[in-house]
Amino acid sequence: QQQQQQQQQNIAGGGLDLDRIEDVPFEELIGMQGPLLSLFENAITILLSNMLFLVASVMLPFNIGRVCLSILAHLDMEMPLENLKDG
Repeated sequence: QQQQQQQQQNIAGGGLDLDRIEDVPFEELIGMQGPLLSLFENAITILLSNMLFLVASVMLPFNIGRVCLSILAHLDMEMPLENLKDG
């Protein structure tokens, strides 16, 4: 009967043992384990990899396209209009 009461309390509490949660440190609850230095190293690594990805996937194609369009516009200005007209 005591086990049934415990199960009912767990169901009422969302299936969580609230007494056990109070004993868990906050850092472990949010998934941070180990020294703070490793946390900062991981954060810097993630930021650098995200920056590299954005440069490779956004900035590089954008600038290549911009340069190509600029070259095409410059070549178009140098070409006489008579060569473009039909007949």
